[in-house]
Amino acid sequence: MAQPRTMLTPGEAAALNHAFTLLQQGQAQAALASVGKVLAHARDAAPALHLHALCQRDLGDFEGAAKSFERALKSAPADPNILNNYGAFLRRIGKPGEAAEKLAAALNIDPTRIDSWINLAAAQMELRDYKAARAASARALALQPGDPRALLALASAQRELGELEEAEHSLRQALQRDPGAGVVWTALGVVRRLIGDVEDSLACYAQARACGYQTPELLDAEASAWLDLGETQKALSGARALTETAPAYVPGHVLLGHVLWEHGAGAENDPLAPFARAVAAQPQHHALRAAFVNLLLEAKRPQEAIEHLRVLRAAGDSAALAAAQAGAHELMGERAAASAVFDQALARMGAPQGMGVAYAQHLIRVGRPDEAVRYALLDAERDRENQLAWATLSLAWRLAEDPREHWLCDYERFVLAGEITPPEGYGDLQSFIAALTQTLVAMHTAQHEPVNQSLRGGTQTTGGLFGRKHPVIAAARDALRACVQRLIAALPKDGAHPFLSRNTGDIRFTGSWSVRLKSAGKHVNHFHPQGWLSSAFYVELPPSVARADSGHSGWIQFGQPPEDFGLQLAPRRVVQPAVGRLVLFPSYMWHGTIPFADAAPRMTMAFDAKPK
Repeated sequence: MAQPRTMLTPGEAAALNHAFTLLQQGQAQAALASVGKVLAHARDAAPALHLHALCQRDLGDFEGAAKSFERALKSAPADPNILNNYGAFLRRIGKPGEAAEKLAAALNIDPTRIDSWINLAAAQMELRDYKAARAASARALALQPGDPRALLALASAQRELGELEEAEHSLRQALQRDPGAGVVWTALGVVRRLIGDVEDSLACYAQARACGYQTPELLDAEASAWLDLGETQKALSGARALTETAPAYVPGHVLLGHVLWEHGAGAENDPLAPFARAVAAQPQHHALRAAFVNLLLEAKRPQEAIEHLRVLRAAGDSAALAAAQAGAHELMGERAAASAVFDQALARMGAPQGMGVAYAQHLIRVGRPDEAVRYALLDAERDRENQLAWATLSLAWRLAEDPREHWLCDYERFVLAGEITPPEGYGDLQSFIAALTQTLVAMHTAQHEPVNQSLRGGTQTTGGLFGRKHPVIAAARDALRACVQRLIAALPKDGAHPFLSRNTGDIRFTGSWSVRLKSAGKHVNHFHPQGWLSSAFYVELPPSVARADSGHSGWIQFGQPPEDFGLQLAPRRVVQPAVGRLVLFPSYMWHGTIPFADAAPRMTMAFDAKPK
């Protein structure tokens, strides 16, 4: 047996150079064999172990690659090359937290590595730490101004932070440097879609194809654009093709699951069955299984979710997985089991971002609101824009009879209402509402409500409503924006308040849709995690909602938590809808619809917005 040896002979070094060339040429198996001969004599040589890991990675032997990376680091713990490639590999196999640690270590040793900054930004994106990703991308650009890869990374972070115009500028800068970059054209298409020009996004995707770019990300983006345009069959076909051609691409299965849920071919078919088959076919694909767990929980199928969570937690535990398992037990009414999961996880992991607010919600359910305040504040203080943390705090403060509930949710001042001004070209509000009603009704083509939304007993339009190039929709969008500007101008100033401090006097839309409820339909109490300001604009109302003696039938209510908290709390405020009226409120404020009984439907437009 060869003795442990870390140094290479000149011949071995030359053999590794040849193996690396083979790997670059796509001959990973031949490269692996060549590296194996070197390791037979120098089994602890870090360069050989490193290259061995890269070969195993390209051959799909992820378990073997991880072991080889670890052995390489044991021999050369301060090698930034190994740390960088190991970090990129860990991100690829669905371990962004570990990836970020390795990449940060590489940059501590050598902060001039642009690849490591870009890889770190990618890992932070997957961890949803978008501000950190933006900072890492900026460091890469500082090292190499105008680098298209760094500009693409920066644009990705800017997009998730809602800085859409800035993201578009970064991407167009990248295209000036490299006009044939299909990945950048695809990213630009996504941004154009989010800005509201879906047809332009499709033109960007066509440019990407013309550049020879054919990836799952492109198929995903195209299917999502078709969904925004209401072309559900094209979206469904695209999502099916995506999962068939790229079975390891996680967002494709998520997209297909959501489209099938709303637009599938009948209740006898399980809309999540294709996702389940994909997980069964790729048992070691932990990121895919984790996404399936999220969808199962959204679909209120906690028992199945727990089975998959046990597999995931055995492979590599995390605070997010522990919180998901506790949440599944909560859905099943097993609060003691949920407590046990949280207690064990908190003892081992503490309360990282996300765990604090999850545990706080559990503490509310088991009657410990004072403790819930402490844990929810952890996440609110880490991220002042965390709408879930503030929603949870509003409830914990209410149960603790803490006056900060009213500081956070001043229901009389922060729930705003006003009537829109009829857009140009319409003689009065009634004629505009008639045109808008006709337009929206034609867009309600779904068979079921979305799996991950609040409505029960109705349908929701697909994609971003304001992304459709329809003159009536555009007129409604502009009228709503003008009404928002007028209403939020009256809000007080308070630099310490999580809602008031962000008011710039104008907004950008981050989501838009229409909901049409039938008799007994409602919105269960909920909040909006992606907004700063949320809304309800009333387009069509049943006669019963307009009556003063209807017992608030069909009205919107504020301050009452979801039923699954098991709390008997009355709403803090109820507001009567009226056709043409826009109601605004902080996105973290609990709100819902009181059910109504009427043959006529109740239709709204709604949007989430962030400060512009």
